[in-house]
Amino acid sequence: MSHKRIAMLVGGSDLFSGMRGISKGTKLIKGAIAPHFDEVIAVNYNYFLDFGQALRRLQRYFSNMPSGTAIVLYGYSKGGDVVLQLARWLKHKYPVQLLITIDVANGPWFTASTARFPPM
Repeated sequence: MSHKRIAMLVGGSDLFSGMRGISKGTKLIKGAIAPHFDEVIAVNYNYFLDFGQALRRLQRYFSNMPSGTAIVLYGYSKGGDVVLQLARWLKHKYPVQLLITIDVANGPWFTASTARFPPM
């Protein structure tokens, strides 16, 4: 039996150009990796949505996945913080095959607690 393979891409916030949704870079990555996965989900983090609420939405999405679902997570900027927290939640339930974080940041609200190279 083959296990389902899912990739979750979470881009950074688009604060300064009208919240246009998925960035061009995230769309390019999604298109390039789509043939290798059963499902590729791409979202941009929304700064106008509470972080905990955003994380709970992702957790609800994954909570109904069949056991053995293989997951790859990619996060850019604030999206890196989101996928790190998601990976910590998922690791007891699903194998996170790969966690990629690029330039993890908290946008213009940078704090000392936002680690650029966070441990899993």
